[in-house]
Amino acid sequence: MIGCMEKMKWITLAMTAVLLTGCAGTTEIPDAQPETAAAEPAGQPSSITVTNPIEVNVIEEDADLSGYKWLYDDKPAFSLISLEESIRFFKEGGTGIIVYSADTCPFCNRAVPVLNSVLKEYGIKAYYIDTNTPISSDSAKSFELYNELCSYIDSIFERDENGEPMFQIPEVIAVKEGKITGHHLSLVESFILTDEEAQLTDGEKDELSSIYRGLIESIAD
Repeated sequence: MIGCMEKMKWITLAMTAVLLTGCAGTTEIPDAQPETAAAEPAGQPSSITVTNPIEVNVIEEDADLSGYKWLYDDKPAFSLISLEESIRFFKEGGTGIIVYSADTCPFCNRAVPVLNSVLKEYGIKAYYIDTNTPISSDSAKSFELYNELCSYIDSIFERDENGEPMFQIPEVIAVKEGKITGHHLSLVESFILTDEEAQLTDGEKDELSSIYRGLIESIAD
């Protein structure tokens, strides 16, 4: 059995290899899921406008997500930004969908294509943070940035046996004027990763799509 959600503890990694990587955890998605935005019925979304009041410093306007195994789109609806820029979203009151993910994560490989389809339904882009990218070449700076991020999004974290926050991916966060309006971690509760090729059923894709629609609509004007 392949492990479930990729477990990331940035604070540890920042003090060692200074890399945002993950490792497998349990064998199936736990019954208790993190809080998410309410799912809306599947179907074609209404036209919406999402206005970001801050100017975002983008690394790649069209993020290169070619490493995702099942993303068959050479121009996906994601703009690549840094972790530090994602912190500025909360600090300065930004609005948008922020995605922490990595193409080495098996659950991310299944989530990102679904999210991409929903984003294109609405004609908007999400801000993508590649968690395989070093936070900083300086461990002290990495520690500082991680703690600053936690100060804004600590409420969405699951906790380990010692009560320490665990940053897990794929994490999709809806932010409106600097405030979290909803988030969703991993895929759907019914999905179990039995092997490397296991896929969401059509029903599970619809369920996940509805969750993502709810997140997007929570930040609409």
